[in-house]
This record gives sequence, C-alpha cells and structure tokens, in this order.
Amino acid sequence: MKLSSRWLRVLSSLKGTNKIANYEVVAGGVILKCNNGCSVIAKNKADLETEIAQIVQMEEEK
Repeated sequence: MKLSSRWLRVLSSLKGTNKIANYEVVAGGVILKCNNGCSVIAKNKADLETEIAQIVQMEEEK
C-alpha cells in the first residue's frame, strides 16, 4: 500500500507517543504492532483509520 506523507506522519507520531509499538508499510497494507504484543493488518486506508482509532481508544482506557 502506498501512503501519503500525512499518513506516515500520523503513524510516526503514534509510535513516538507510545500509542503503538511499531508499524510496517508492506505491499498488502500496513502492519500495526500494538503495545500489548498484538499485530493488526490494515489492507486499505479505511481499515487503517479504523484500526488506529481502536488502538488509540484501547491505550487511553489503560
């Protein structure tokens, strides 16, 4: 998946603020690694937005 610089900044910011452990952009989508060890694959930008929202919500509930 090709991401715009905006999306890359969002992912980098989430990693920098410890909302996510890591991310990897691959041909089939984006792999998000949560702080609790889980990995989520977002196959398109709509999925990516949904997954980010869920991860951020989980982190804020801690």
